[in-house]
Amino acid sequence: MVAAGLLTALAVRAGAADTVPGALVQAYKNNPQLNAQRAAARAVDESVAIALGGYRPRVTATASLTELRLETLTRVPATAAVPTGKAAAAGDLLAQNYALTATQTLFNGFQTGNRTRQAEAQVFAAARRCATPSRRSFSTPSRPT
Repeated sequence: MVAAGLLTALAVRAGAADTVPGALVQAYKNNPQLNAQRAAARAVDESVAIALGGYRPRVTATASLTELRLETLTRVPATAAVPTGKAAAAGDLLAQNYALTATQTLFNGFQTGNRTRQAEAQVFAAARRCATPSRRSFSTPSRPT
């Protein structure tokens, strides 16, 4: 009974690669060269989003907190109110500052457009490099004549 189940499972697994889509799936799953090139293509694809960031506004926020303690000691003539001849005063000051700045580039000498086109060209080249080994992997071997 166990042997029959094992044979059935192996037959089903082998049958998945009998179709062209099944063979493609198996090749993509088991070919480290294809997987590495697909990962490299995904990494290059991120450069387009980075280049497009030149069109987006930039927002900067800053905050500061300053605490100041001021103590003064003054010598005064001794009186009934101040028998030691010294008068002391102390005070605390707390200052808080907040700032929010937003900037939008209107024109940067076509740099953002050029960077975006360059990144898109690199993505296209990476896709072509990724497609070339898969064609070699799936092409039929040439027969000697």
